[in-house]
Amino acid sequence: MLLLDGTLLLGRGLPAELTVHLWLSRAALGRRADPDHRWRLPAYERYEREVAPMTSADVVVKADDPRHPALLTQA
Repeated sequence: MLLLDGTLLLGRGLPAELTVHLWLSRAALGRRADPDHRWRLPAYERYEREVAPMTSADVVVKADDPRHPALLTQA
């Protein structure tokens, strides 16, 4: 088994048996982003628009509050 973790990986054509997307709302991304890395936020918005990870992942977990993740879809 190989577990591959990384930002913006869906939509890259990597073959996988199961894909899991940890989704954060725009507000949560803004709150949790390090001030020095806020320049990355437009890339996340573009990724949502162009790759649509909510529909391409096998499983989507809402992770706005890491203490209370919520399963949105499952394989």
